Amino acid sequence: MSNIIKAIQEIYPDIQGGFSYWETKYNGSPLTNPIDGLRWENAEHPKPTWADIEVKLAGINLQEAKNTKLIQIKANRKQSTYLPVEYNGSTFTNSEVAGNNLQAADKYSEEPINWLDIDGNLVILSKIDIGNIVRLMMNTRSLGYFKEAQLKASIKACTTLAEVEAINITFE
Repeated sequence: MSNIIKAIQEIYPDIQGGFSYWETKYNGSPLTNPIDGLRWENAEHPKPTWADIEVKLAGINLQEAKNTKLIQIKANRKQSTYLPVEYNGSTFTNSEVAGNNLQAADKYSEEPINWLDIDGNLVILSKIDIGNIVRLMMNTRSLGYFKEAQLKASIKACTTLAEVEAINITFE
């Protein structure tokens, strides 16, 4: 749905039709003035002015930009939450399965265990090593969620489109 139509629906929440909007001329070329694309036949409400529509568009565009950033933040958090962890010169997969298996090994094994690093190399892990790797995994995940919460709060506090666009949402 066009943001122009959304703006009109915000101006007249009870509107039931009687108008249409085209974003281009019939031949596909851009409109000289965006209001020229609005055809108004609604008998219950007067045709809104372009100034009224622009006021609503600013809020709609701001909210859409916020929503887009929030979606990107969530995707970035999901990706950063499971970044590999490094321990004692080896890099290990950071996943739910790996974390669960290491926690089980920590709980039930008294002997060092054989484990594979991210490259498939055999690594012998002591109980202390296992606990340290699990803590690294949990810390990586916690940092991702913390960063997501900070960024979400920043986005929600924005009052202009420029403020939203200025926020760096990378997870590093």
